[in-house]
Amino acid sequence: MTWPTAVDPHRVIEDPVLVVAPHVDDETLGCGGTMARLAADLPIHVLYAADGRLSPSGPDGKPAAEAASLPAIRRAEAEAAMRRRGVPVDHLHCLGLPVGALAAHATRLEAGLRVRSVALAPRSVLAPFRHDQHPDHLAVYRATRAALGGVSGVVLLEYFVYYRYPLLAEKDIRRAVDPRHLLAIDIDPVRDRKRAALDDYPSQVTRYVPWQQRPVLTAPVLDVHCAGPELYV
Repeated sequence: MTWPTAVDPHRVIEDPVLVVAPHVDDETLGCGGTMARLAADLPIHVLYAADGRLSPSGPDGKPAAEAASLPAIRRAEAEAAMRRRGVPVDHLHCLGLPVGALAAHATRLEAGLRVRSVALAPRSVLAPFRHDQHPDHLAVYRATRAALGGVSGVVLLEYFVYYRYPLLAEKDIRRAVDPRHLLAIDIDPVRDRKRAALDDYPSQVTRYVPWQQRPVLTAPVLDVHCAGPELYV
């Protein structure tokens, strides 16, 4: 299956734009190219749900010794990546909810999204795909749908982060979506900027603490996320 013809995001995305990200860097992985193409012309705001203190986590999956400092570190990384794409730092908003437990804080998550949506009155909202494999991403999708419920004139676009499904024949959940419901955004003019923005997250793309055997996000993973058009449901 081939992807739909990739289009200029200015043709399909209206301002103001709100990007809802479960964790810092999800927005760059899923829609960083789209944001880079729009930022010079449209106001873009980014809302991060989780505080980021578990990435990287300890070798036993528990919080690392660096956990207390990670939220501030990852916020600084996000600011650097946003500057590279032309998004003002004061357009970043953080709910600071516990990473890995967003579903348990669904009420606070939805309330935070609702408050920000009322304040910004976005016409386009970008949020994680409804069948993403990460539970935090699913919680953010559900909360976004609930927060936008009953609001007219808002287009919700679902971006892909964890779209590799090992049990699928083609391993890619995007190929299981009816092409009529897919939107492809052309990121060719900003592909290198998206890849460079991902390198602005050293806590994720390098061996950030001594005991790590590999980065949280390896170079091949990053290259795949920058290879084709950005797809949305």
